[in-house]
Amino acid sequence: MPLADKPVPLVHFVGFRDDRYIIAVKVFGPPDFIHRNWDIYAASDVAPGDVVVHATGEADRAPRSFSSEAQANRAARRSRNSPISEPPISEPPHLGTLSWVSRCSGKGD
Repeated sequence: MPLADKPVPLVHFVGFRDDRYIIAVKVFGPPDFIHRNWDIYAASDVAPGDVVVHATGEADRAPRSFSSEAQANRAARRSRNSPISEPPISEPPHLGTLSWVSRCSGKGD
């Protein structure tokens, strides 16, 4: 296969909200995609050979089955329909380091 026909691996950043983004850019270069959360929509954007850099979390976690927008809408609906309000969903604690990087193989990653 000629070099021009080979797909170019893309870099995906997931869940960056602080100065870890700057560190990740220095290490991996600017991202081609920025995903707010690791959900089914983010996972569907990843092709074999792409590099996925997560700000937090475990390397083997499965993507959420719904988007962050759907989660926020569900929480808002619960609070409107229920006399008992649930505490707001909090952000994960700041760990200060990049948690993991994976290179997708296309075998169910």
